[in-house]
Amino acid sequence: MHHTIAAVQKPTVNNMSKVTIKEGFWFFFEDEGIEITANASTFSGKETVYVNDNPVSEKRSYGTLSLHNFQYNGKHYRVKFDVLNIWTQKVECTLSIDGTVQFTETKAYINGGVWGFLRQLGVWIGIGVTLGLVVGFLVSYFFA
Repeated sequence: MHHTIAAVQKPTVNNMSKVTIKEGFWFFFEDEGIEITANASTFSGKETVYVNDNPVSEKRSYGTLSLHNFQYNGKHYRVKFDVLNIWTQKVECTLSIDGTVQFTETKAYINGGVWGFLRQLGVWIGIGVTLGLVVGFLVSYFFA
């Protein structure tokens, strides 16, 4: 049985359903009352998998595919992070139980495909230009 999860299954207090640079990607799964949470940061490369809020696997990965294997209550679990699109940082997280894919969830830092990427790039370029102008003005004002 394979389930695709469209929304976060448990309520979040600090908006972990949204992908951010600071918080990274959060994925939530449940297996017979066991909460399995996976977090991945594309900024730091740190990945952590939790079972009932206790870390069971942690590592740093900068590749496009990463696997976390662990056992809990006699079952073998595998959490797979797969970067589907580097530009939009679209990440698919898959939970397999005893070798069978049970859940898949996909999230992206930048939504909207190429136009979303270009819009985000324009925002960061605008911020960079603005900061450059402000720093340039301050340097010329105080040190020239």
